[in-house]
Amino acid sequence: THLVAALGATVLLLAATVSGALRVIQPFHLIDRSTTSGVFNLVMVAAILAGVAGLWFWAPKITGHTMSSGLGRLVALSMFLGALVLGITDVISGFLETPDFLVAPPASSTADALDLVSAIGAVVVAIGALGALVALLGSFRPGGADAGDDPWDGHTLEWATTSPPAPGNFVEPLAKVGSEAPLLDQRANEEETI
Repeated sequence: THLVAALGATVLLLAATVSGALRVIQPFHLIDRSTTSGVFNLVMVAAILAGVAGLWFWAPKITGHTMSSGLGRLVALSMFLGALVLGITDVISGFLETPDFLVAPPASSTADALDLVSAIGAVVVAIGALGALVALLGSFRPGGADAGDDPWDGHTLEWATTSPPAPGNFVEPLAKVGSEAPLLDQRANEEETI
């Protein structure tokens, strides 16, 4: 789930980059148009989606329980699709606006339809964010899916302690750290001794 959300955030940032590049191409004259809000929306939802990815990954260390993978994928998909609808319609609307739209907004049915589609995208993003909040609150509930100490077979030291970490963090002294992946080294040494 956290990988799906992280990839979605990356694609949204790529879409924002392309949209931002279109803004500065001289013949398009998109600087003072709704294209700016489209780029902003894509970047902001990408940041939120990246936060959701981190939340799903680190939930075992925060709550001691894993968060629902099915709900996580649904949250990531709704936020991703909602952001695309929200941002891309604003970018398209920027191409349809007159250069002085701040003084006299366009009165066209196409612009109104794009605004409605953009609002629907914002609602879909909000539903995804609400789903993430529900999943987080649900993971604090006792009796959820126990994560164990290392649910992802991590390679770094934070996964060598309990989930959530006990006061003082580590129960026993850790082996000497000789690389960027000490737990992977430890597992390899255990397999060699067997």
